[in-house]
Amino acid sequence: MEPEVCHIRYILVRVRACLLACVLAGGVSAQVPFSSTGQVFAVIKNTNELHVFTVQAGYNSSTTIPVGSLPAGGLDAVGFRRTDRFLYGIGRSDNHLYRIGQGAVFADLGAIGLDNNLRYLAGDITPDGRYLLAAGSTVLGNVVQLVRIDLTDPAFGVSVTPISGVGHLSDLAVEPSTGQIYGYD
Repeated sequence: MEPEVCHIRYILVRVRACLLACVLAGGVSAQVPFSSTGQVFAVIKNTNELHVFTVQAGYNSSTTIPVGSLPAGGLDAVGFRRTDRFLYGIGRSDNHLYRIGQGAVFADLGAIGLDNNLRYLAGDITPDGRYLLAAGSTVLGNVVQLVRIDLTDPAFGVSVTPISGVGHLSDLAVEPSTGQIYGYD
């Protein structure tokens, strides 16, 4: 066999081995960001599905269109990050950070050091796309902390601010022009 053919076969075997290693390690992702930033997303808890929520103001009606199923156990504290057009949320059953793309294809980004005795129901992403903010609640529903997860940090660093007197929050939102945080009960 000619040396050039042997060299090409060697390179192909090495490329296949590298690709296989990347796939097994989770380094190759099939996630595609959402194509539009004007969508409103809803997690339907009883079905654990992601839906696009549309309001037809002129007809005084709304519709939801299923996008796909989310991880077993569900997600909460979900926010849309404009800088990469992915949704980010916290797993209800494991407190892991998840990234969600088109078709509800999700990636488990792993444990990030959240308190496993708390539930993170309410959340949003800051206008600059840097932080996922989430309210940590007790099993009784009382918010006891606000966490700030740095989405630009490869380790997803978490800052915790203890809070009291808030009661229950179903969701929170960050006002885009001021950065003011609003809670909804």
